[in-house]
Amino acid sequence: MNYSHFANKLGISLKKFKNFAKSDEFKKFELGIVNEKEFLDHLSEYNNIDQEQIKIIKDQPLLKFALRKKTYKIIQYLKNKYSIYLLSNTNPIDFLAIDKWLDLRKIFKKCYLSYEQHYSKPSVKLFKNAEEFFGINARNVLFLDDKIENISGAEKCGWNTIHVKSEDQLIKKLQEEGIL
Repeated sequence: MNYSHFANKLGISLKKFKNFAKSDEFKKFELGIVNEKEFLDHLSEYNNIDQEQIKIIKDQPLLKFALRKKTYKIIQYLKNKYSIYLLSNTNPIDFLAIDKWLDLRKIFKKCYLSYEQHYSKPSVKLFKNAEEFFGINARNVLFLDDKIENISGAEKCGWNTIHVKSEDQLIKKLQEEGIL
């Protein structure tokens, strides 16, 4: 997530937004505990955001998320050979905006979203629930993530993992594994 670009575009303090992103209110929104209005009220109070800025937040997902074109192409390729699932710590504002833009629910066989399932990575409980939700066996999973703590959570459940550091590193690793 590119918080710097996001904060700059909205004209808010990067430091203040990063602190908000670490707050209980942010986490509660990603876990589906608070609704969108409650979240936006807290965000507005904490960062002094007005209705025009809220509209930007809801309508422009690329402010926070860059499209990784190589990764997108890899997913498109792999979904023709494998069952590809999305396991994401997210909230309805971000997910629904990106889904509208990329049609994620059609790209992935199934999506396990923290705000719908009420668990987030790196919780072992999330990975166990995801196995049941997706109907998968840990031994047959290859989990990719850019955060090492999420990789550790998956490995505790017996999942095979790749810590993604860059698109080029991911491509190389998938080639080494004979997946690409």
